[in-house]
This record gives sequence, structure tokens and C-alpha cells, in this order.
Amino acid sequence: MEASFAGLAGVCLGLALAEGSTRLTLGIHLFGATNVIWVVIAVLAGFLLSSAAILLPAWLDARNTTVSAARMTVRKETAGLWRRLGLDYLLLLLSALIFWRTWSTGYQIVLAPEGTPVSQVDYQAFLAPVMFWLGTGLLTIRLCLVGLAHGRARLATLLRVLAGPLSGLVAAAMSRQRARIAQGTVLVALAFAFATSTAIFNTTYHAQALVDAELTNGADVAVTGSLLAPASSKLTELQALPGVSAAQPMQHRLAYVGNDLQDLYGIEAAHINEATQMSNAYFQG
Repeated sequence: MEASFAGLAGVCLGLALAEGSTRLTLGIHLFGATNVIWVVIAVLAGFLLSSAAILLPAWLDARNTTVSAARMTVRKETAGLWRRLGLDYLLLLLSALIFWRTWSTGYQIVLAPEGTPVSQVDYQAFLAPVMFWLGTGLLTIRLCLVGLAHGRARLATLLRVLAGPLSGLVAAAMSRQRARIAQGTVLVALAFAFATSTAIFNTTYHAQALVDAELTNGADVAVTGSLLAPASSKLTELQALPGVSAAQPMQHRLAYVGNDLQDLYGIEAAHINEATQMSNAYFQG
């Protein structure tokens, strides 16, 4: 019953979070006709994994563990070396310093000067997020350990709604196994953080891809012709196509200005905004 309840609750919560996050970040519905198979696979996998995580240890304990084998001696906990040295605080401090230094200089992670066939990557800019992730993970472990070790009474009060008169016993068990609980908490927190980072990256990547397309092509779709049959001669027909919100003519030529190959665009300034956005970042001054 415990395994079934945990699996069902986890699946429902996971589907609710997935639907909410995809609708907020990507503007789409998760439960569409094209995603039914993946949703079913995710539901089955989540239910089976949660059930196995509870049933398998219980089955192994019932078959192999005896009272004498389960007897243990409680020893005084000693803080790890990284906790005594404050490695989590050090990593967070270094992350803040590196981020402040790179941000104050107006850095760009990928630099590709126009007319240059090579690109340069500022790998030092990745040190700040890497140290931030490591420092945050270690800090989460520290907070969990300290909270479970010294907050047993408050934890028992919070668990009274679920455990009733056994809340003190449950809190004591959680406090004794705080190292294992802290590790699990960190894994769950990092998994949620990674999923959030991936969703943000996807959203910003798609937005930047559209900006690049509008800068290069004038819009997210470009129709080209030839000198004898220019696309502008079919502009009225293109505007009437289903799904076309707007269409405007644009000339595109390439020319060398000194040693740099430059893009030259000819547009109708009064109407180009009907099809695309002209950003101030495209023009200097």
C-alpha cells in the first residue's frame, strides 16, 4: 500500500509539474495527441521505479536481515573535511568573484568577429556557474545535516500531522539517518535545478534562433527568387498563403568593405516592421 500510494502520488505530482512548466516556459500543452505515448511511458516508469525503491529493500530486509545483524552502535558524528574547511562557502565566494569580474568587463562567451572565419570561446566564463553548482550542492548537504541534527523537536512537530504519536520516533529515525537523507535531498534538488536550467536554455535558444533568423533573413521564413523571376513579383500571392502573417520585400547583397565581407540590405523602411522587428542592437549609434 505504501509503495502504491507513493507511486501514484509521485506520478500525479510529476505530471502536474511537467504540464505547468511546459505551458509556462514553452507555451505548449504536454498532454497533446503526439505526446500520449511518452506520457504513458513516463507514468509507467515512475510508478515502477517508486514501487521498486520501496518494495525491493523491504523484500531484501525480510529475507536477509536478522535482529542481531541489524544491531548497530551509534557513534558520534564527525564533520567531513570539506565541512571543516568551509569548501562550500569558498566555492560560492569564488563563483561570485569570477562572475563579478567577467560581468564588469562586458564579456561575451562566444566571440565571432564579422569577416573572421574562426570563433573564440571564453572558457573562464564557465568557472562561475560550475563553482556555483558545486558550492550550492555542498551547502545544501550542510544545511540538511545541521537541520536534522539540531531540529529534531521542530521536525517532530511538523510530522505530527502525518505520524501522530509516532512523530518523535520518526523524527529520531530521520535525524539518525541524516547523512543518507541529505544525499537524497541534494540529488532531488540538483535534478530539479538541472531540469529548470535545461528549460530556460531551450526557451532562450529558440528565442535567439528566431532573432538570428530575423537578422539574417529579415524574418523566420525567407523566399528567394532569381534575377529573371524575383520573389517580389509573387509578393501578393505569398501574402495570401495560409499561415503567413506578413510579407515584405528585401534585397540582400554581399560586398567587401576593406577586408571584411559585409551584408547589405535594401528594405522599405516604412513597412519592414510589418514583417520583422528591427532591433537597435543591429545598428551602431
